[in-house]
Amino acid sequence: MIIQDKDMQREIRTECFGGQGKVEFKFLIPPEKLKGEAKMFNVLTFEPGASLGLHDHTDNFELYYILEGTAHVDDNGTPVDVGPGDLIYTADGAKHSITATGDKPMKMIATVIFENKGE
Repeated sequence: MIIQDKDMQREIRTECFGGQGKVEFKFLIPPEKLKGEAKMFNVLTFEPGASLGLHDHTDNFELYYILEGTAHVDDNGTPVDVGPGDLIYTADGAKHSITATGDKPMKMIATVIFENKGE
């Protein structure tokens, strides 16, 4: 299967998990094609200052891979500044939030994968 960029669903979300501003979600793969193994595999683009609020991952784990721009992450209570090439992994009930910093949009790949499938 090939999914061309022009055919990928996009949606603008505001105040995600109680965060600030607008974040564009580009669905690299439609959720129904993830076969119940994952919740999403998306590119998220944050306007400067936009954020995803603090949330946890108990029955799944989430990966953020920063492509462009910079961000500030609350990594289960530890503040960390991140940029292109950095990866954030959150699981086992840990919490995180992320806020775009700087004057340019921040772009990242985000995926949520369910734990303990098939066990």
